[in-house]
Amino acid sequence: MRKFRVFFSFTLLISFLTPVSNAIAAPLSGVTWTFTTDNVNMGLSGVSPYVEKLSSGLDRLYFASPLALPDPIMVVDCTDSGSCARQTLSSRFNPDATIVTLKDGTRRLFMVNMSPSSGKSIQFATLGASGLSHGSATSIGVAGSDVSSAETAWGVPDAVVLPDGRVRVYWVIKDPATGKPNLLEALASATSTDASANTFIRDAGFRLTGGFVDSKILRAKDNDWVMIVSTGPEAGTQFLYIATSSDGLTWQVSSSPISSSSESALDPTGYEVSSNTWRIYYASAAPGKTINRTYTIKRATLSWSPAPSATPSPNASATPSASATPSASATPSASALPSVNAKITTITCTKGKLIKKVSKKTAPKCPSGWKKK
Repeated sequence: MRKFRVFFSFTLLISFLTPVSNAIAAPLSGVTWTFTTDNVNMGLSGVSPYVEKLSSGLDRLYFASPLALPDPIMVVDCTDSGSCARQTLSSRFNPDATIVTLKDGTRRLFMVNMSPSSGKSIQFATLGASGLSHGSATSIGVAGSDVSSAETAWGVPDAVVLPDGRVRVYWVIKDPATGKPNLLEALASATSTDASANTFIRDAGFRLTGGFVDSKILRAKDNDWVMIVSTGPEAGTQFLYIATSSDGLTWQVSSSPISSSSESALDPTGYEVSSNTWRIYYASAAPGKTINRTYTIKRATLSWSPAPSATPSPNASATPSASATPSASATPSASALPSVNAKITTITCTKGKLIKKVSKKTAPKCPSGWKKK
């Protein structure tokens, strides 16, 4: 995540936004996205979590916390009921850890190295079998992944294995339009040359621009990518949004947030638990724009339901009109960007302490037993 304030003894940061030109399997309009905060209290204070599901059924969280000092991060294993036990690290893990499993079974750790003398860089290392140690770290070595210590709008790697086995790393960089690190941010990426993920090449352009931050790829399949992002801290209260893509390079971001205005929600991470349903962990703080806030780790459930299939008219033409032909342009125009005055309407529903965001194209309603806030 990227905030321009000092968290504990080191600076934490983040990024970006953009749209799609191809059809996507998980559309942003005509579907209902539901984000429900789970009724668990894990008692975790911190930011920038990364989660993975262990074979034991536990959720392992790597995150920055004041309780981790003098180490940059701490690791806990959590049950479904929210009971978490701290694990002992055998190696020093730097901030913003993210982990992938390569096609040959190798576990690869990506993280941020912060050095007062040499600046900051995104590094990767082989993760030990326990997940609590790693080998020597190496920079990914592409333009924009190594910067001076003065660059604040930078970092937060998010690594994902592509359908063909290569690895792509996303990270935050200052907005190319303004060049100002503390205003709007952008999302850059680099992709490995092969499935060994030892050599990376910077992808052309930017994945997202415009001030969205905290990327986490939740699904990476052919023609079917899902990402969760947060807005940056510039405007005050931060919100979570959904983005979709056909190739992981060009993205369309939902025009309405999925999180509530009752909190600042940022640093999302998660994994798919069943078809179109994800378990999400995120950092939460009081709403509004403040410099020093207390951040806690929360858990939520994200899901989407496709719109009912429309029944075609008996007189409908089987041949689409020329106006329905998609544009050949790979880069959408500015007019194709999602409008904040959306076609989608979002309402907040409550049930006791639970909060659910329901987004729908027309007249969203709270589920049975829930009340509209």
